[in-house]
Amino acid sequence: MFSHLHGFKTEAVVLWFCRLANNPVCRESGSSQNSYCQEAAPNPSFYSTPSNNCSPPSCSSDDQIASPNCICAFPYTGLLISRALSFSNFSDASYYRELEQSLMDTFRNQSLPVDSVALSNPMRNSTSDNFELTLQVFPSQSDRFNSTGVLSIAFLLSNQIYKPPEFFSPYIFKGANYDYTGGEMNYKY
Repeated sequence: MFSHLHGFKTEAVVLWFCRLANNPVCRESGSSQNSYCQEAAPNPSFYSTPSNNCSPPSCSSDDQIASPNCICAFPYTGLLISRALSFSNFSDASYYRELEQSLMDTFRNQSLPVDSVALSNPMRNSTSDNFELTLQVFPSQSDRFNSTGVLSIAFLLSNQIYKPPEFFSPYIFKGANYDYTGGEMNYKY
């Protein structure tokens, strides 16, 4: 049962993706003590992108957030959702860093005005069993994106132009409304 699949124990992968708890196979076969017959693990460990060797400032606006590069800005935010996550050690920050780096590489290759990205709030959605992360994309050269910048980022992520590391594929991006283009917040009535 401990054969390896891409460097991970198969048992751990089965525990995450196939829950057989309360299944007749487990109850009737005497396998209820095996990990694949037990309830799924709780939500993944806490992670939030750290600052890049700087002290985060106090931002003047309630809506501004300090980026990993310690610049106050209005980030474009959304959910990155993996539908078939292939790692199970959620406390290993190297996975999150690799995802952050691949996002930045893609934004740079597409010449998008992105200063940095931040990932936070990793969780397993108990309804869909998908793995979700909050993504914040911070603008460069300004404290906010213009509408072209936001649309370009949303298009790149929503239309699968961005290719994440294999462990995070396939994915879905659900972008939030961005109300900060131009000089003032755009209010919706």
